Amino acid sequence: ALGGVDCTMSTSDKNHQQPTTGAQQLPAENIPQTKPNHLRKGPLAFFRILLDNFQTVDSQRPKPAGQADKKTKHIRLITIAPSHYCEKVRWGLDLLDEDDNSPYYYTEDAHPPALSSFYSVPATGGSSSSVPVTVHDGNFISDSTEILQYFCPFLYPGPVAGEILEFEEYLDSHLGATARCLIYHYMLRKEHREALVQLMTAHTSKVESFVFNMALDQGISRGMKKLMRVNEESAVVSEKAIREVFLRVSNQILASPEQKPKQYLFEDKQNGVGFTAADLTFAALSSVILCPKELSPLQLPENQMPKELLSLRNELRGTPAGKHALRMYEMHRFKNMERSVVMPKSALGRNRVSNRVYAIVGVALAASGSFLASRL
Repeated sequence: ALGGVDCTMSTSDKNHQQPTTGAQQLPAENIPQTKPNHLRKGPLAFFRILLDNFQTVDSQRPKPAGQADKKTKHIRLITIAPSHYCEKVRWGLDLLDEDDNSPYYYTEDAHPPALSSFYSVPATGGSSSSVPVTVHDGNFISDSTEILQYFCPFLYPGPVAGEILEFEEYLDSHLGATARCLIYHYMLRKEHREALVQLMTAHTSKVESFVFNMALDQGISRGMKKLMRVNEESAVVSEKAIREVFLRVSNQILASPEQKPKQYLFEDKQNGVGFTAADLTFAALSSVILCPKELSPLQLPENQMPKELLSLRNELRGTPAGKHALRMYEMHRFKNMERSVVMPKSALGRNRVSNRVYAIVGVALAASGSFLASRL
């Protein structure tokens, strides 16, 4: 679809053997990556012209108020805003951004699925079309765990660092990929199309909203289903795997020598181990299922959620694992407790033309775009 454009919510570019649950294969964590030449062919070349001329993506947001002298290191974060892998990295960078003692601040550069490849591919020198991607000091990182390790090493305390990394790898394949597959299985249905477009374009530019809306039915949706193996069978496998993850995490929380639930997954009071990347990763990757209130700007309203996902959400919220994830959002999502919801920290002025000019040009774009979309 779309000449090979990566249509995922987000991916990691690790090369792991595809895991199984029982005798059934889990949805792939990684899919074929988009190459630079794919973005220069056919309709994609036209889309690139639109994006380059009607939006700006290389601006930086102002430094946090009152910290202009302290915030000296800027990070560009390329995302698909509702992505749970991107939320994992966003959480870590927010901890730095809101820390008076950290020199780091960041600007989020959010795009819809598939269109994010127009920015992740050049940012990584053509090596990856996945998101999240960070760009800092001329270097890039395109794996969520590697990003967190590099910028937030304090989330990997020495005594349990190896266990945390092993646990993250398990979550990436058994929760990250499966939650993505299950959600798209329902959200790519025709009755949820409008809600999906609204969700995926809420924090992007007008031209990206237009292109994504136009191309969704013509190529993006079909490509997402094919590349991520989204179908009835994989949805069943995914839901089973998600339940198994929540059971494993629930058992880990309850397995405390003090005969009471652990506050943190790798809690070790003797060595001062509390909140770690394990807690952050589980909470972030499960957020697209549990829908914590802190992420309401990046989620569908309850009345627009597929009933199957709403039912699963309500069930898993009641488990020890679900309660743990929601508690992590309440206790640790914000260093600045004046904040109550997550909003992408994007630069102002993404749109290069006024609403009036865009409305006029939009008529011509729609006419030419419909023809090009039919070629996808």
